[in-house]
Amino acid sequence: MIANADDGDMTVRCYKGGGKKSGFRRKRIHNPDETVMLFFHGGGFCIGDVDTHHEFCHAVCEQTGWSVVSVDYRLAPECPAPAALKDCITAYAWLVDHCHTLGALPSRIVLAGDSAGGGLSTLIAQQLTAPSKSAWADLGIDGQKMFSLLEKLPEPLAQMPLYPVTDIETDYPSWELYGEGLLLDHADVAVFDAACLENSPLPRLHILNSPMLGDNSKVCPTYIVASELDVLRDEAFAYAKQLKGYGVAVETYTVLGAPHGFIHFMSVHQCLGQETNNIILGFSSFVREIISTQSRLAA
Repeated sequence: MIANADDGDMTVRCYKGGGKKSGFRRKRIHNPDETVMLFFHGGGFCIGDVDTHHEFCHAVCEQTGWSVVSVDYRLAPECPAPAALKDCITAYAWLVDHCHTLGALPSRIVLAGDSAGGGLSTLIAQQLTAPSKSAWADLGIDGQKMFSLLEKLPEPLAQMPLYPVTDIETDYPSWELYGEGLLLDHADVAVFDAACLENSPLPRLHILNSPMLGDNSKVCPTYIVASELDVLRDEAFAYAKQLKGYGVAVETYTVLGAPHGFIHFMSVHQCLGQETNNIILGFSSFVREIISTQSRLAA
């Protein structure tokens, strides 16, 4: 239990690699990459928690040896935007101070999240590399405190947004193609949108609500995952294209035939389970290459 952005209680669930059996001996694995993933669950900023995304976080920890910290941020409509964003930044600050207890370095924090959580990842990656003083000033003294905190924090090593929310206004082709009859439809988006934004102290089209509106020119290396049959598919592609245009290192992995939210089927659908494992493997390789490159440059 840690403090949220407004000094209330907030749960974070920490996963730490234990070990793997090898013959009759048990070999301890102690986070060989000294990396920790800060994970933000999806659910339209309205539902979901550390339990709904336990399986994925457990799989990341088990397969990579990294530690994982999953954040139970406050939800709308009781706590509209930008409460979730503030809580997740506060969790990042807590992790910077405590990552040594998880065998990780402050310089090796990676961000990840799915859907709304993917959107939070992209916003935090943006604000940690190019914090917008004017955007936070719109929240008064509270926003000024958050901006001061951001200026003191190290940048993340990388991020992995999975089928993220990146643009709350533009109607991309996938919006019409896959907006009915699948796991996330137009009606769902409208409900989540209203709950999160109608009572927000910020205008709808604000940098802290829509990642594509802010400065993404210095964002950390990004491994973006899209679902083919997803209303949000094309905004994931648009985000990747924008980052590439700035010269940011980007890899895009599209899961063909998959709907929004597919990581929840990893244990009940063999193909989606394998795809999820491929994503974890792909991102871990992506991150290890970054670490390797940094080590070579430092030598």
